[in-house]
Amino acid sequence: MLNPLFGQLYIILGLRTMQKTISEKLFEDFCISRGIICHRIPVSKIQTPDYELVCKSERIIVEVKEITRNKEEQESDRLLTKRGYGNGLSNTPGDRVRKKIADCSTQLKACTVGKHPSLLVVFDRGLGFGHVDP
Repeated sequence: MLNPLFGQLYIILGLRTMQKTISEKLFEDFCISRGIICHRIPVSKIQTPDYELVCKSERIIVEVKEITRNKEEQESDRLLTKRGYGNGLSNTPGDRVRKKIADCSTQLKACTVGKHPSLLVVFDRGLGFGHVDP
């Protein structure tokens, strides 16, 4: 069983454990700091959203996604730190965020069944201009 108020949390799935991502930990810290009731949805064999929030009497289903840097972006970040500017990257703005939206759409719709609002939280771990910047 999980208790969202204590230290390094993990998910028990059979005999295997999964540590939380930085984005999940930051999301939980955000909720706790604002008094938002946040329950981790247990992992199952089918894809499920990550959290259920309770605000007043409303249930909100939440999926937390983290954008990690690909090899090209990591090299640019390294150069940015070393010399003050990185490489020019040729990403289409919004591509990685659109992919995150598409990836979680089915699992959010299945859980909310059109009765509850849902929320996608996207965290970008990169340096400088990121995928979630306006």
